[in-house]
Amino acid sequence: FMVECAITEWHGDGASVLSFLSGETIGIDADALVLAMTNMADDGLSLALEGRVAEVHAIGDGVAPRQAPYAFYEGRKLGREL
Repeated sequence: FMVECAITEWHGDGASVLSFLSGETIGIDADALVLAMTNMADDGLSLALEGRVAEVHAIGDGVAPRQAPYAFYEGRKLGREL
């Protein structure tokens, strides 16, 4: 677990990591790189369908980033309304 640092380069089999505290760059061996990024709604499908179909109902992460239970609730609610 590393804090106050950033990956400056990915090599395919590891990364170069810069410490913001010491300025030192170290190498870390790794099989994969997983990015944790800012959550954003994935609304591309609903936007593409607007004007092409009679109705578009967006729920869950298609509206805004949220936890799964909230998306399940929205899906059940919309299903009952339809």
